[in-house]
Amino acid sequence: MKTIFTVGNEQQPGDTLLLEIGPDYCCYAFFDPSAGAFNFIRYLSFSETEDDFGELLNEWSTTPRDVVICSGATQALLVPQKYYKPQPSLTAAVYDLDGYQELSDRIPEWQIVNTYALPASLYEQLSRKFPDARYFHAYTPALKMGSGSDAPQQVSLHFSTTHFRVLVKKEGQVVLAQTYGYKAPLDVVYFLLKICYEFGLDQSEVLVIVSGLVERDSALFDELHHYFLNLQLAPAPAYALPPSDHPSYYFTSLYNLAACVS
Repeated sequence: MKTIFTVGNEQQPGDTLLLEIGPDYCCYAFFDPSAGAFNFIRYLSFSETEDDFGELLNEWSTTPRDVVICSGATQALLVPQKYYKPQPSLTAAVYDLDGYQELSDRIPEWQIVNTYALPASLYEQLSRKFPDARYFHAYTPALKMGSGSDAPQQVSLHFSTTHFRVLVKKEGQVVLAQTYGYKAPLDVVYFLLKICYEFGLDQSEVLVIVSGLVERDSALFDELHHYFLNLQLAPAPAYALPPSDHPSYYFTSLYNLAACVS
């Protein structure tokens, strides 16, 4: 694992540990719900084939009072609540879940069940270290907390190191939740243009909200702006961050997770 950056003082942890693990990254934060503030955040990257998190988990000699684990795994499927059944699993019909632990989140605000999977080896490590942890998938807090906009057509993008999550809403309905890998800015543009075509979204009107690891003066942001006129960065939430040079939208997924469990 490689540390990309840290923010704050790890010696002043909060009552809550927020741990998000995706296909190519991991970030965790110590959060103080009573103060509405993050005390420490660390962001790491790793190989997609890496499945041993023992070294990272052993960094915490004591377990915080509340542990919340968020999966950013690509194996996730939003199922309308009226069609959801634990068995047979629709997620298993879409993805090969051999060697995975299947989980689910209910999202009553949207009448949706988010079904997803974690590698079984990772789930076992997490369960041993944090037997009382609560689990979510990253789509869940993003949908529960919303984008802060009531635009009839909107696409929310959240970038990690080599992947990005997409949530698409049209006329008050969630029509897509998906995670894609990318290597170049035009890869992202291609996926978004395809999404607009498939769901009948107007490039000149659709609101594209960007968060995660992307700079406003980057080639990626410039390419997005060439194709989408209504482009904006995710707004800063109410939670306080330790002083740093990093923009608040880097941490949108952690903000959403904190708000979801506070």
